[in-house]
Amino acid sequence: AVSRVPYQRSLDAKDGVPAEVMKYMAASRVYPIVVAPGLKGRNQNAPLKGLPGGSVSLAECDPGDGPQPHAHIDTREIFLCIEGRFDIVWGDRSEYKLTLDPLDMVAVPPTAMRIFKNVTGQIGRLMVIIHGPADMTDSITSFPEVAADVEARFGPEAVAAITRVVRQTFDAIPGSRLV
Repeated sequence: AVSRVPYQRSLDAKDGVPAEVMKYMAASRVYPIVVAPGLKGRNQNAPLKGLPGGSVSLAECDPGDGPQPHAHIDTREIFLCIEGRFDIVWGDRSEYKLTLDPLDMVAVPPTAMRIFKNVTGQIGRLMVIIHGPADMTDSITSFPEVAADVEARFGPEAVAAITRVVRQTFDAIPGSRLV
């Protein structure tokens, strides 16, 4: 059986990124399932090793929850709604929005800013498939304002830990805003 340990806890225990910081940055709980051998970042502690160029995780969101705006630099992010309903919003100016019901799926292209949000009154679950080239890094970026907010809430060491371990930068173009 595969252990279900959210990366918020495994990154805290193994890599020094406080769980409350990752809960703020990502979904309420993200369970890495499969990761490419040697891939570093959020999903690095997944219990199963897959082929190069991908990872699979389960995002579990409390009502109204979802990640901060972000873009995957060299990977496509595919969402499959397992339980609940999710708004998926992406694009440089939030020009694309789709609400997923159970078993609906959408793929968001590399470099597009995106968010997802559980729009139900109960826990929702998304299968998240990251797909890219065999040498992918799965690096992500967000807005400088997100880093400032993380620093104000959790301190500068939290921003440094996210940058070091999660491989996330905070240099996205501020004109690309998600609502």
